[in-house]
Amino acid sequence: MTRLSSYIYMLSLRSYVFVLLFWGMPIFAQTTTPDDSTELVHVKSKITQFKSFSYLRVTQQYLTNENQYFLDLKIDSSFLIFTRDSLNKSIFHGRLFADENGKFAWTKGSKIERKNISLRFDESGKIIELVNWKDYRDEFMTALSAQSKAKLITNETFLEQKEILNIEANVRGLAIEDLSYLFGLYGDTFDLNIEYLRVKKLKNPFTNQYLEVLGNFKGSYPEGTKNTIQFKAENKVGALQKQQLLEECKVYIKKTSPDNEAPTEIQSVILNSEQDFRYNASKQIIIIANFSDVLAINKQSRGNIRSFKFWDYTL
Repeated sequence: MTRLSSYIYMLSLRSYVFVLLFWGMPIFAQTTTPDDSTELVHVKSKITQFKSFSYLRVTQQYLTNENQYFLDLKIDSSFLIFTRDSLNKSIFHGRLFADENGKFAWTKGSKIERKNISLRFDESGKIIELVNWKDYRDEFMTALSAQSKAKLITNETFLEQKEILNIEANVRGLAIEDLSYLFGLYGDTFDLNIEYLRVKKLKNPFTNQYLEVLGNFKGSYPEGTKNTIQFKAENKVGALQKQQLLEECKVYIKKTSPDNEAPTEIQSVILNSEQDFRYNASKQIIIIANFSDVLAINKQSRGNIRSFKFWDYTL
Protein backbone atom coordinates (compact mmCIF):
# COMPACT_ATOMS: atom_id res chain seq x y z
CA MET A 1 0.00 0.00 0.00
CA THR A 2 1.44 3.39 -1.02
CA ARG A 3 1.91 6.29 1.39
CA LEU A 4 -1.03 8.16 -0.15
CA SER A 5 -3.21 5.06 0.04
CA SER A 6 -2.35 4.76 3.72
CA TYR A 7 -3.57 8.29 4.34
CA ILE A 8 -6.82 7.62 2.49
CA TYR A 9 -7.28 4.48 4.59
CA MET A 10 -6.64 6.45 7.79
CA LEU A 11 -9.54 8.77 6.95
CA SER A 12 -11.96 5.86 7.36
CA LEU A 13 -10.70 5.26 10.91
CA ARG A 14 -11.35 8.75 12.29
CA SER A 15 -13.57 9.03 15.36
CA TYR A 16 -16.72 11.14 15.57
CA VAL A 17 -16.21 14.90 15.58
CA PHE A 18 -19.43 16.83 15.71
CA VAL A 19 -20.54 19.37 13.15
CA LEU A 20 -21.23 23.03 13.76
CA LEU A 21 -24.08 23.02 11.25
CA PHE A 22 -27.67 22.08 11.94
CA TRP A 23 -28.67 18.84 10.29
CA GLY A 24 -31.20 18.81 7.47
CA MET A 25 -32.53 16.46 4.83
CA PRO A 26 -31.71 17.28 1.18
CA ILE A 27 -33.05 20.62 0.04
CA PHE A 28 -34.87 20.61 -3.30
CA ALA A 29 -33.58 23.92 -4.59
CA GLN A 30 -35.21 24.24 -8.01
CA THR A 31 -36.44 22.14 -10.91
CA THR A 32 -36.01 21.86 -14.65
CA THR A 33 -38.44 20.31 -17.12
CA PRO A 34 -38.19 19.78 -20.89
CA ASP A 35 -41.87 20.44 -21.58
CA ASP A 36 -45.18 21.18 -19.93
CA SER A 37 -46.28 17.53 -19.46
CA THR A 38 -46.54 16.04 -15.97
CA GLU A 39 -46.46 12.52 -14.60
CA LEU A 40 -47.00 12.75 -10.88
CA VAL A 41 -46.13 9.93 -8.49
CA HIS A 42 -47.09 10.02 -4.83
CA VAL A 43 -44.72 7.77 -2.85
CA LYS A 44 -46.94 5.95 -0.36
CA SER A 45 -45.96 3.39 2.25
CA LYS A 46 -47.58 0.43 4.00
CA ILE A 47 -44.88 -0.10 6.61
CA THR A 48 -46.91 1.44 9.44
CA GLN A 49 -49.55 -1.26 8.81
CA PHE A 50 -47.06 -4.05 9.53
CA LYS A 51 -46.43 -5.63 12.92
CA SER A 52 -42.83 -6.10 11.88
CA PHE A 53 -40.65 -5.67 8.82
CA SER A 54 -36.99 -6.18 7.97
CA TYR A 55 -34.28 -5.12 5.53
CA LEU A 56 -31.14 -6.96 4.52
CA ARG A 57 -28.28 -4.48 4.86
CA VAL A 58 -25.05 -5.10 2.94
CA THR A 59 -22.07 -2.79 3.45
CA GLN A 60 -18.98 -2.57 1.26
CA GLN A 61 -15.89 -0.53 2.04
CA TYR A 62 -13.09 -0.49 -0.49
CA LEU A 63 -9.80 1.18 -1.30
CA THR A 64 -8.43 1.29 -4.85
CA ASN A 65 -5.23 2.64 -6.37
CA GLU A 66 -4.91 4.92 -9.41
CA ASN A 67 -5.31 1.89 -11.70
CA GLN A 68 -8.56 0.94 -9.95
CA TYR A 69 -7.08 -2.22 -8.44
CA PHE A 70 -8.47 -3.11 -5.03
CA LEU A 71 -6.02 -2.61 -2.17
CA ASP A 72 -8.59 -3.35 0.51
CA LEU A 73 -12.16 -4.62 0.48
CA LYS A 74 -14.54 -5.33 3.37
CA ILE A 75 -18.05 -6.73 2.87
CA ASP A 76 -20.55 -7.39 5.63
CA SER A 77 -24.25 -8.22 5.84
CA SER A 78 -26.82 -7.89 8.60
CA PHE A 79 -30.58 -7.75 9.04
CA LEU A 80 -32.34 -4.62 10.25
CA ILE A 81 -35.52 -5.84 11.96
CA PHE A 82 -38.27 -3.49 13.17
CA THR A 83 -41.17 -4.48 15.44
CA ARG A 84 -44.18 -2.27 16.15
CA ASP A 85 -44.62 -0.99 19.70
CA SER A 86 -47.36 -2.78 21.64
CA LEU A 87 -48.95 0.49 22.81
CA ASN A 88 -48.20 3.04 20.09
CA LYS A 89 -48.72 1.91 16.50
CA SER A 90 -46.65 4.78 15.09
CA ILE A 91 -43.50 3.66 16.94
CA PHE A 92 -41.24 0.83 15.78
CA HIS A 93 -38.26 -0.63 17.62
CA GLY A 94 -35.35 -1.84 15.50
CA ARG A 95 -31.95 -3.44 15.77
CA LEU A 96 -29.30 -5.02 13.58
CA PHE A 97 -29.07 -8.82 13.74
CA ALA A 98 -26.69 -11.36 12.26
CA ASP A 99 -29.57 -13.59 11.11
CA GLU A 100 -32.92 -12.98 9.43
CA ASN A 101 -34.88 -14.42 12.37
CA GLY A 102 -33.44 -11.95 14.86
CA LYS A 103 -31.94 -14.56 17.19
CA PHE A 104 -28.34 -13.38 17.12
CA ALA A 105 -27.33 -9.77 17.62
CA TRP A 106 -24.97 -8.19 15.10
CA THR A 107 -21.70 -7.62 16.97
CA LYS A 108 -19.66 -5.67 14.41
CA GLY A 109 -19.50 -1.97 13.61
CA SER A 110 -19.57 0.98 16.00
CA LYS A 111 -21.50 1.30 19.27
CA ILE A 112 -23.83 3.72 17.50
CA GLU A 113 -24.68 1.14 14.83
CA ARG A 114 -25.31 -1.56 17.43
CA LYS A 115 -27.71 0.48 19.54
CA ASN A 116 -31.42 -0.26 19.66
CA ILE A 117 -33.47 2.16 17.54
CA SER A 118 -36.92 3.51 18.38
CA LEU A 119 -38.54 5.47 15.55
CA ARG A 120 -41.81 7.33 15.27
CA PHE A 121 -43.29 7.38 11.76
CA ASP A 122 -46.08 9.54 10.36
CA GLU A 123 -48.92 7.94 8.39
CA SER A 124 -46.96 8.22 5.14
CA GLY A 125 -44.03 6.19 6.52
CA LYS A 126 -41.59 9.08 6.95
CA ILE A 127 -39.53 9.23 10.15
CA ILE A 128 -40.61 12.15 12.34
CA GLU A 129 -38.74 11.31 15.54
CA LEU A 130 -35.89 9.25 16.92
CA VAL A 131 -37.72 8.40 20.13
CA ASN A 132 -34.64 7.30 22.08
CA TRP A 133 -32.47 10.13 20.77
CA LYS A 134 -31.11 10.91 24.24
CA ASP A 135 -29.38 7.50 24.32
CA TYR A 136 -27.50 8.52 21.19
CA ARG A 137 -26.90 12.03 22.50
CA ASP A 138 -25.23 10.62 25.62
CA GLU A 139 -22.99 8.44 23.44
CA PHE A 140 -21.96 11.42 21.33
CA MET A 141 -21.44 13.55 24.44
CA THR A 142 -19.06 10.95 25.90
CA ALA A 143 -16.90 11.16 22.77
CA LEU A 144 -17.17 14.94 22.73
CA SER A 145 -16.03 15.18 26.36
CA ALA A 146 -13.05 12.97 25.61
CA GLN A 147 -12.05 15.24 22.74
CA SER A 148 -12.38 18.28 25.00
CA LYS A 149 -10.23 16.73 27.76
CA ALA A 150 -7.61 15.79 25.18
CA LYS A 151 -7.71 19.44 23.95
CA LEU A 152 -8.64 18.34 20.45
CA ILE A 153 -11.43 20.94 20.54
CA THR A 154 -11.76 24.23 22.41
CA ASN A 155 -14.11 24.76 25.33
CA GLU A 156 -16.13 27.14 23.16
CA THR A 157 -16.56 24.45 20.52
CA PHE A 158 -17.52 21.94 23.19
CA LEU A 159 -20.33 24.21 24.45
CA GLU A 160 -21.56 24.92 20.92
CA GLN A 161 -21.63 21.24 20.07
CA LYS A 162 -23.38 20.45 23.33
CA GLU A 163 -26.21 22.81 22.41
CA ILE A 164 -26.56 21.21 18.99
CA LEU A 165 -26.70 17.75 20.54
CA ASN A 166 -29.62 18.81 22.73
CA ILE A 167 -31.87 18.96 19.65
CA GLU A 168 -33.52 15.70 18.59
CA ALA A 169 -33.44 16.42 14.85
CA ASN A 170 -29.69 17.04 14.91
CA VAL A 171 -28.97 13.82 16.81
CA ARG A 172 -31.28 11.92 14.46
CA GLY A 173 -29.33 13.16 11.45
CA LEU A 174 -26.02 12.12 12.96
CA ALA A 175 -27.17 8.78 14.34
CA ILE A 176 -29.39 7.33 11.60
CA GLU A 177 -28.51 9.21 8.42
CA ASP A 178 -29.07 6.22 6.11
CA LEU A 179 -32.47 5.42 7.62
CA SER A 180 -33.52 9.04 7.20
CA TYR A 181 -32.88 8.60 3.48
CA LEU A 182 -34.33 5.09 3.30
CA PHE A 183 -37.72 6.33 4.52
CA GLY A 184 -37.31 9.91 3.36
CA LEU A 185 -39.23 9.69 0.06
CA TYR A 186 -42.46 8.52 1.68
CA GLY A 187 -45.24 11.09 1.68
CA ASP A 188 -43.70 13.17 -1.12
CA THR A 189 -44.97 13.68 -4.67
CA PHE A 190 -42.61 13.78 -7.65
CA ASP A 191 -43.07 14.59 -11.32
CA LEU A 192 -41.25 11.97 -13.39
CA ASN A 193 -40.84 14.49 -16.22
CA ILE A 194 -38.82 16.82 -14.02
CA GLU A 195 -35.18 16.60 -13.02
CA TYR A 196 -34.93 18.18 -9.58
CA LEU A 197 -31.90 20.11 -8.42
CA ARG A 198 -31.23 19.63 -4.74
CA VAL A 199 -28.65 20.31 -2.07
CA LYS A 200 -27.27 17.50 0.08
CA LYS A 201 -24.90 17.76 3.03
CA LEU A 202 -21.74 15.70 2.53
CA LYS A 203 -19.28 15.20 5.35
CA ASN A 204 -15.90 16.78 4.74
CA PRO A 205 -13.47 13.91 5.52
CA PHE A 206 -10.70 16.31 6.56
CA THR A 207 -12.65 18.53 8.96
CA ASN A 208 -15.73 16.36 9.69
CA GLN A 209 -17.93 19.39 9.08
CA TYR A 210 -20.49 19.37 6.28
CA LEU A 211 -20.40 20.74 2.76
CA GLU A 212 -23.61 21.72 0.99
CA VAL A 213 -23.29 20.10 -2.42
CA LEU A 214 -25.66 20.72 -5.33
CA GLY A 215 -26.87 17.70 -7.29
CA ASN A 216 -29.79 16.22 -9.21
CA PHE A 217 -32.71 13.92 -8.44
CA LYS A 218 -34.81 12.15 -11.07
CA GLY A 219 -37.48 9.45 -11.14
CA SER A 220 -38.29 7.09 -14.02
CA TYR A 221 -39.76 3.70 -14.90
CA PRO A 222 -36.99 1.21 -15.75
CA GLU A 223 -37.52 -0.37 -19.15
CA GLY A 224 -40.06 -3.20 -19.09
CA THR A 225 -41.56 -2.33 -15.68
CA LYS A 226 -45.01 -1.02 -14.76
CA ASN A 227 -44.98 -0.89 -10.98
CA THR A 228 -41.32 -0.19 -10.23
CA ILE A 229 -40.08 3.40 -10.17
CA GLN A 230 -36.39 4.19 -9.91
CA PHE A 231 -35.29 7.37 -8.17
CA LYS A 232 -31.65 8.34 -8.69
CA ALA A 233 -29.73 11.16 -7.09
CA GLU A 234 -26.15 12.32 -7.47
CA ASN A 235 -24.20 15.05 -5.71
CA LYS A 236 -20.65 15.99 -6.75
CA VAL A 237 -18.52 18.78 -5.34
CA GLY A 238 -17.98 21.73 -7.68
CA ALA A 239 -14.77 23.48 -8.71
CA LEU A 240 -14.55 25.77 -5.66
CA GLN A 241 -15.27 22.93 -3.25
CA LYS A 242 -12.66 20.72 -5.00
CA GLN A 243 -10.07 23.43 -4.41
CA GLN A 244 -11.15 23.76 -0.78
CA LEU A 245 -10.88 20.00 -0.26
CA LEU A 246 -7.48 19.94 -1.97
CA GLU A 247 -6.05 22.52 0.43
CA GLU A 248 -7.64 20.85 3.47
CA CYS A 249 -6.31 17.48 2.35
CA LYS A 250 -2.76 18.85 2.20
CA VAL A 251 -3.12 20.34 5.68
CA TYR A 252 -4.54 17.10 7.06
CA ILE A 253 -1.76 14.93 5.61
CA LYS A 254 0.89 17.38 6.77
CA LYS A 255 -0.47 17.20 10.33
CA THR A 256 -0.56 13.41 10.29
CA SER A 257 2.76 12.93 8.51
CA PRO A 258 5.64 11.72 10.73
CA ASP A 259 8.02 14.20 9.10
CA ASN A 260 5.42 17.02 9.06
CA GLU A 261 5.95 17.61 5.37
CA ALA A 262 3.27 18.78 3.01
CA PRO A 263 2.58 16.20 0.27
CA THR A 264 3.48 17.87 -3.02
CA GLU A 265 2.00 14.97 -4.99
CA ILE A 266 -1.62 15.81 -4.10
CA GLN A 267 -3.17 17.26 -7.25
CA SER A 268 -6.90 16.59 -6.99
CA VAL A 269 -9.58 15.67 -4.46
CA ILE A 270 -13.10 14.62 -5.44
CA LEU A 271 -16.04 13.82 -3.18
CA ASN A 272 -19.40 12.56 -4.39
CA SER A 273 -22.50 10.78 -3.19
CA GLU A 274 -25.10 8.72 -5.06
CA GLN A 275 -28.46 7.34 -3.99
CA ASP A 276 -30.52 4.82 -5.96
CA PHE A 277 -34.04 3.83 -4.87
CA ARG A 278 -36.42 1.23 -6.32
CA TYR A 279 -40.02 1.88 -5.27
CA ASN A 280 -42.77 -0.68 -5.92
CA ALA A 281 -45.93 1.36 -6.44
CA SER A 282 -48.18 -1.70 -6.13
CA LYS A 283 -46.71 -2.90 -2.83
CA GLN A 284 -46.04 0.69 -1.73
CA ILE A 285 -42.56 -0.16 -0.46
CA ILE A 286 -39.02 1.01 -1.15
CA ILE A 287 -37.77 -2.46 -2.05
CA ILE A 288 -34.13 -1.51 -2.70
CA ALA A 289 -32.02 1.47 -1.70
CA ASN A 290 -28.33 1.89 -2.46
CA PHE A 291 -26.19 4.66 -0.96
CA SER A 292 -22.64 5.28 -2.15
CA ASP A 293 -20.06 7.82 -0.94
CA VAL A 294 -16.66 8.06 -2.63
CA LEU A 295 -13.57 10.09 -1.83
CA ALA A 296 -10.89 10.18 -4.55
CA ILE A 297 -7.42 11.63 -4.06
CA ASN A 298 -5.27 11.58 -7.20
CA LYS A 299 -7.60 8.89 -8.61
CA GLN A 300 -7.06 6.67 -5.56
CA SER A 301 -10.51 6.06 -4.11
CA ARG A 302 -12.08 5.12 -0.79
CA GLY A 303 -15.70 4.01 -1.19
CA ASN A 304 -18.46 3.29 1.29
CA ILE A 305 -21.54 1.54 -0.13
CA ARG A 306 -24.64 0.62 1.87
CA SER A 307 -27.42 -1.43 0.30
CA PHE A 308 -30.86 -2.05 1.83
CA LYS A 309 -33.16 -4.74 0.41
CA PHE A 310 -36.70 -5.19 1.75
CA TRP A 311 -36.65 -8.68 3.19
CA ASP A 312 -39.79 -9.69 5.10
CA TYR A 313 -42.82 -8.45 7.01
CA THR A 314 -45.71 -9.65 9.19
CA LEU A 315 -49.23 -8.24 9.34
